[in-house]
Amino acid sequence: MCESENNISSRRIRNFSCDVCDKNFFTKKHLSSHYAIHTQEKQYICEICNASFPRSEGLKEHYRVHTLEKPYSCEVCSKGFSDHSNLRRHYRRIHSKEKPYECDVCDMKFAERTSLNTHYRTHTKEKPFVCDVCGQAYGRRQWLTEHYRCHTEEKPFVCNICNRAFRRKSFLIAHGRTHTKEKPYVCHVCDKAFSQQCNLKSHYRTHTDEKPYQCEICNKTFTRKFTLTRHYFSHSEGKTGYSCDVCMKSFTQKSDRDRHIKKTHILKKTYTCRLCSKSFLKQSLLQAHRLTHTFACKECNREFTQKCALNKHYLSHTRPYVCEICNKAFSRQNHLKSHHKVHDKEIYCYLKISA
Repeated sequence: MCESENNISSRRIRNFSCDVCDKNFFTKKHLSSHYAIHTQEKQYICEICNASFPRSEGLKEHYRVHTLEKPYSCEVCSKGFSDHSNLRRHYRRIHSKEKPYECDVCDMKFAERTSLNTHYRTHTKEKPFVCDVCGQAYGRRQWLTEHYRCHTEEKPFVCNICNRAFRRKSFLIAHGRTHTKEKPYVCHVCDKAFSQQCNLKSHYRTHTDEKPYQCEICNKTFTRKFTLTRHYFSHSEGKTGYSCDVCMKSFTQKSDRDRHIKKTHILKKTYTCRLCSKSFLKQSLLQAHRLTHTFACKECNREFTQKCALNKHYLSHTRPYVCEICNKAFSRQNHLKSHHKVHDKEIYCYLKISA
């Protein structure tokens, strides 16, 4: 199905072009919907989390975050997706070996244009995604989102064995190997195995004698960035350097002192979670935090991230809709209506036989 759709798409021509960003579309309707991105009109609002979208299709797809609905499934591996664009992207990245987007600097190829655009930033050193708390900049939006958790102290990824929590999913996956003792990264020189790829890279430098991290003070070089950071303390020992005028806390770096003042003494966390009283700098961070709370069913202890989902599930226990013919109970009215058809069919068969 995916392959045939790709073939059809390749024969169609995108005749309608946006005069703002030069993006092309197959139909005029798609172009009109696209213009909402530039006008920044977000008139479609989610009733559950108040997230807003410029197009009704975006809101419809967003609702699946709350319902966990994944109506689009891959015909190759059966993996489910909440929207069709993610299914197409998955097919091109995983099953189709086609990589039509090529970097004109280093000749690397990519399955998605967005991946190529992100890759270009490794050459231009562009970092358009900036943290409004501490000013740290990133080349990818995902990295900025993960960075925000440093300020909110959120750790949404929890180990189901020891309950240790992490800011990133990759950290949780790496941590999981401490329980499974799995070491998938093997050095091809000495066959030593590691649980994390970064440890393998650091180890490999013991064979190549590569030391890419250099001290700016004494020019000493190191194989690991962490070792260089720790080494800097040998230069700053006994030299407090930069002090906070409010609490007199000392820092070896001016940037660390400025970040501390901005985070601790200037910025106020005005958005408070009514469930746990935790505060946040931005409303968007509070909304993301709310998803970490779970609502448990009193009957079966099943947990949900949204209270409305719990209320919907609770109907499966109460079953308020009862059939007046056979007394069978249902949690939803439409299920009872479907059930009535069974009796209608029985009555029809009975009258036909009697006749």
